Amino acid sequence: RYVNESAPKGVFIAIQSRSACTLVGDHGAFDNRSLSRDLDLTAGCTSGVFSRTAGGQFAGRSSATWRAGPGTTGDVTFTLLWSNGPGATDPLSVAGKVRVPDAYLFTKSVTISGPSGP
Repeated sequence: RYVNESAPKGVFIAIQSRSACTLVGDHGAFDNRSLSRDLDLTAGCTSGVFSRTAGGQFAGRSSATWRAGPGTTGDVTFTLLWSNGPGATDPLSVAGKVRVPDAYLFTKSVTISGPSGP
């Protein structure tokens, strides 16, 4: 989280999986043992990973393994988000607390087909 000039800076990524047809909230899970050292599981949610705040800046290559759970059915959408920090209109930047000159935020979603639900 960007709260002052000494906060971590760089490019950060996040990936979230979501099953469109789940009756039990099973969106699959990323395997913590397979994550590259720059990634961490989202707290309390194994269907998401993100760049580690300290020392986790994206350096061009990250890896993670995701597996469908027993209750994961139907299509699964993976949403990838990557950014280099708050933009010029962010309250932290406007207040002059953080200066990221050319901030950007991108998102990309990919859907894979899975077996139909009950």
